[in-house]
Amino acid sequence: MKIKTRILLYNTLMVLISLVLLLGIGTSVISVWGFRDWSDTDGSTAKATALMNELIPSVELFEGYGNDFNAIGYSLYVLLPAEGATIYGDFTQNPLLEELEEQESGHAKIYDVGDDVVIARKLDPYLMLAVRDASAQTPPSPRALLIWFLIIGGGAILLITPITYLFTLQLLKHIMRPLSALINAASRVESGDLSVPIEHEGSDEFKTVCDSFDHMQQHLRDEQDKNAAYEKARTDMISGISHDLRTPLTSVKGYIKGITDGIANTPEKQQRYLQTAYAKANQMDTLLENLFFYSKLETGNLPLNLRPIDLSDFVRNFVSDTSLDPNMQQVTLTAHFKERAHPVLADAEQLRRVFNNLTENAVKYAHADALAITISIERDSGFEVITFADNGCGVTDDKLAHMFEQFWRGDSSRQSGKGSSGLGLYIVKHIIDTHGGSITAHNADGLCLVIRLPVYEQESPKEELL
Repeated sequence: MKIKTRILLYNTLMVLISLVLLLGIGTSVISVWGFRDWSDTDGSTAKATALMNELIPSVELFEGYGNDFNAIGYSLYVLLPAEGATIYGDFTQNPLLEELEEQESGHAKIYDVGDDVVIARKLDPYLMLAVRDASAQTPPSPRALLIWFLIIGGGAILLITPITYLFTLQLLKHIMRPLSALINAASRVESGDLSVPIEHEGSDEFKTVCDSFDHMQQHLRDEQDKNAAYEKARTDMISGISHDLRTPLTSVKGYIKGITDGIANTPEKQQRYLQTAYAKANQMDTLLENLFFYSKLETGNLPLNLRPIDLSDFVRNFVSDTSLDPNMQQVTLTAHFKERAHPVLADAEQLRRVFNNLTENAVKYAHADALAITISIERDSGFEVITFADNGCGVTDDKLAHMFEQFWRGDSSRQSGKGSSGLGLYIVKHIIDTHGGSITAHNADGLCLVIRLPVYEQESPKEELL
């Protein structure tokens, strides 16, 4: 039940029950009050009865007795039933008269006739009646009215207050239970505990709030775990890169010192020392370049210069240029594609960085005696599909899903001296994503990376592709 519905129902019940109790108390008090003989508050009925018993039937005395009855609010009538005559007073015919005529002589008796009180006494041949004058009835005084009003109000308060308290207590329990759970949960979150969910059964508004709070806790916990993993990876990366930089730096220093100390005492040995130092310096430069590029990615300061590019020419030039690299002489690079245009809209510099990183990754981790890299291009459903495959050992299935994560490396050991920052494939994925494409990896007689880039539809036949 919704909270607003519950509050409305409880308040309605409280008001309804209060009104019913007030009505019941008022009816009970008024019933008792209404049956009270207000005219006899001064004992006039008893006085009239005593006076009737003292009455001596005598025409000379009737006038005096009549005044005495009038003084206490009664009227005196003296009848001769046998003759159907009235000796004293103007008595009208009354249905009670027949009953009174049958009354035995003796003491006076009291009869209630509607709102009137009739006191009758029979002394043959007379029938004497004392009738209370309704106009002479004494109404309750203001003080009496106030007293009865206070009695009714006090009784209503005594009954309504505990009932209202019970309804309010029940409503507060229903509201405070989830509210207390939320307060305790907020305290736990403040102290860093995100593992305890809020247990609240029901379908009211608090259920939605508690579920939202639990979802927030779950989100915070996921972000906390993610940040912890990220910080650990960042720490590992910094530690690893420091090691990777120190290793070639130490080598450069050693080879330079070997030259200056005269250890390399022949021109051939000096040339070999210089070439090795240069290679180590290039290795450090690659590491620093990846870090610098990663910083640009993280800060969003990597603008793209998108221009139409023909992937056929681009891949052909890349294979040609890379094959001339002295460090790639032991690697066979092959391009396979149909002799047709494969237009895409891309940043040539960043696309070259993608191919360089993929090639470098294959050289480091393929572990093939005669490494062969094949780059093929084909069109599929509005995409240019670039397949970058090697003949290496591939990657285990449990590592395929992590290949494009930042700071991740297939070889967690830093003793190999390969200078891996764990950013190469992450940078590749980021560049491809910013081009509106995608990259995936799978094993197929080695590692196979598949890049999909949207086909660029030329706006004009005269437009040239780079």
